Amino acid sequence: MSFNARSVTPEIKSSVQELLRTNAASFDAKNAKRASAAAAPLAAWVQANVQYADVLHKIGPLEAEQAELQRKLSGAEQRLGKLGSALAGVDERVCELRERLGECTREAARIELGLRESDARLASAQDLLAQLEAEHARWSRRLAALEAQPLAQRCLLASACAAYLAALPASREEARSRLLHRWRRLLPELQQQQQQQQREGAAELTHLLCSEKEQLAWRAQGLPPDRLSTENAALLRLPDPAFLTTLELSVRLGKALLVLDVQEIDPVLYPLLRRDLVTQGSRQVVNIGDKAVDYSDDFRLFLLSQDSEAALPPYAATLVRTLDFSTTEAGLCDQ
Repeated sequence: MSFNARSVTPEIKSSVQELLRTNAASFDAKNAKRASAAAAPLAAWVQANVQYADVLHKIGPLEAEQAELQRKLSGAEQRLGKLGSALAGVDERVCELRERLGECTREAARIELGLRESDARLASAQDLLAQLEAEHARWSRRLAALEAQPLAQRCLLASACAAYLAALPASREEARSRLLHRWRRLLPELQQQQQQQQREGAAELTHLLCSEKEQLAWRAQGLPPDRLSTENAALLRLPDPAFLTTLELSVRLGKALLVLDVQEIDPVLYPLLRRDLVTQGSRQVVNIGDKAVDYSDDFRLFLLSQDSEAALPPYAATLVRTLDFSTTEAGLCDQ
């Protein structure tokens, strides 16, 4: 038998209690036991359930309050769980934002460093541009000055100086200046340049035939600094600066070299004509200027002169084989 004391209503409990008070002697344990052996436990069970129901009715509000508090506690625990989950999400978001902040900070540092490098390159480029602009202006002025120079007249005057002034003796130094002034008057384009040189105090002949750099090089090699020596060096300068290089290559490679318009034998050719050869190991060398050049047996040298009156000095005539290709009457008849 199962009986739930919580199902007893207050009305039922009151009526049972009234019954127990009215028949109190019948529910006494001794009387019930005398009446029936089974009635005594049943009477005790009824009394116990009435007392239990009375206790339940008294603690009912407390149980209800406990249930409400339990419900509120469960709700609070649920909210606390949700807040905990939200807090974990916030912590994760904070970690992500911190990482993002670190990346942005490093990127900002790289951008700042790149900006500084770009500023430095820009400053360097601006300086270079300013220098290039200055250089461009200088070259423009130089180009304008070169274009303003009468090149054809200068070449004509230089040719006249090399052809006629070099033959004048040193005692007639003033004659060179008089001839040069006379030739300049025949070329009006050179009058302004002559006036400019006179204002600068430059020597006319040296200014026409050579540069200041060449004059400094000659003085470094021992040339006296007087005007006559400088003019003579300018007049006697080798017409072909690549002659020595061509000669060296022909000697080394065993080529035939033809030298045109020879008036006299250049001193640099005498070691070749004399065959002043020096043996160094398995090779032979010859001195050309200040260089020792390998000598090839296949090398041939031909000197051609169109001057029929050109004569070789005795010491040179023995070193070369002279052939005259002048046209003769007999030769014409044979043809």
